[in-house]
Amino acid sequence: MITKNTLIFFLLFPFLLKGQEEHKWQFGVQLRPGFNGVASYHPDYTSQPNFSFAGYLSALRSLSPKISFNTGIGVGWNRYNRTQSNFIFDWDIDPAQGIISSSVLHENYNTRSIEIPLLFEFKLAKKFYAIAGLQLSLRQVIGIDRTITSSSGNSENLIVKDANPAFTASLLVGFGYTLINTDKISIRAAPLFKWNLTDPLFNSGNLYEATLQLGCFVRL
Repeated sequence: MITKNTLIFFLLFPFLLKGQEEHKWQFGVQLRPGFNGVASYHPDYTSQPNFSFAGYLSALRSLSPKISFNTGIGVGWNRYNRTQSNFIFDWDIDPAQGIISSSVLHENYNTRSIEIPLLFEFKLAKKFYAIAGLQLSLRQVIGIDRTITSSSGNSENLIVKDANPAFTASLLVGFGYTLINTDKISIRAAPLFKWNLTDPLFNSGNLYEATLQLGCFVRL
């Protein structure tokens, strides 16, 4: 014979499951201000960090009490610079004396990209978590400013617009902290480090980025 408590349990069970499933999903926005640069493997190349920014519409799903999956789609803006020394151009060569000077190439790249993060979050403590995963990007160079300067005093400027889009894949790692966590909303901050695994922009080095990911999520 079915008791009153058993009957109530079976009546409420579908609603309990529904509520648990809803709380597995969170939706919100994430912002990533930071700095990026080029790590070069060639002694003639140098680079200075530049400001970067990205914004995302994001989804966060709980896979287990300890693991969550963070994804979404966003747009990023980056500026990269690189200086290459010890170039020898025609103006550095004298027909009688041979090489009389050397030139330096300064390059500035302005880029924008569509980005899809695929990140796993691992809970370490009540409010702390580790982050690891990949980011896929379709990036387009929207402007290249090149300046060639010779030690003999010669110089030349070359501005190029709109290079072809290129696919890139990056590794992301970091740690996060939950600033606010209620039944309906969570606000989080996470320092991240991104290292490009595939990138046709610079063959002699890797692009890197250090950012602070700020996120606000709402539980449906």
